[in-house]
Amino acid sequence: MRCLLLTAMCCLACSTLAAQSSKPGCETGYSNSFTEKNTSWYTWQADGSNRLLTGSDSGATSSGPWTPDGNHSGGPTTYGVGFLHMIAWAWLKEFYDNNIRRLKGIEPGNGIIGKCLDLSHDVVSVTIKTSKDFDLRTGRLVFWFQTFLRVDGGKSMVTVNYAFRDPVKLRGSTVLTLTSDVNDWICFGARDDDRFPDRGSRYGCAANQKEFEEAISNVAGDFGFIFLLKSRNLLPLSFPDNSPAIKLPTGSITLKDLAIRRGS
Repeated sequence: MRCLLLTAMCCLACSTLAAQSSKPGCETGYSNSFTEKNTSWYTWQADGSNRLLTGSDSGATSSGPWTPDGNHSGGPTTYGVGFLHMIAWAWLKEFYDNNIRRLKGIEPGNGIIGKCLDLSHDVVSVTIKTSKDFDLRTGRLVFWFQTFLRVDGGKSMVTVNYAFRDPVKLRGSTVLTLTSDVNDWICFGARDDDRFPDRGSRYGCAANQKEFEEAISNVAGDFGFIFLLKSRNLLPLSFPDNSPAIKLPTGSITLKDLAIRRGS
């Protein structure tokens, strides 16, 4: 949450921004202790709803079961990274105001930061705690961002999603030194099959290093933490938890003391 723009509930100790930016209009940092009740972060529940994460002295907890996102699960012609769970994320304010806030069930006033976030050469630190019954199965926890690229000479827009290759520890503190090298990131790609014909055109990847640098320095959608699941089986976007095709994570995960800052 952005203290200067959103709500009187927020405080500088809970969520702050970097004052400087390397790309005009884009912030270079963000922090959230997850101790305020309104964290401005969401999780995607198994029933398909977006639930606002509630903060406390111990952090903000996202509890399973979560919705398996199949938008990047792969298909006959375009292979994505696989199924995933959106565990905890925040929307950039401009994207939230223009696209998200009108959706049913979304709390008002919960976009953060502003127009965009420049993640190139940033350092991300976060503390994670998982419940005793937590089981990630075959997946891993990663830091991720979503933004938009103009392609075809600016005639069309493609949505790109990237996860940093180094995983986030499931217990304790993790420090990730982000780079602007496309080889250090995993593109989610798209699911392109006849049941979901629009997936290939909606989601994509940067065509080269230059496009990726544009994407990571201008994150204008959302960012946060995701479970990548090791399955590309072609299933509907909604399927029962006992499906034999994929083993889903169980339990809960708590986030605390997230800090994104410019590296040295």
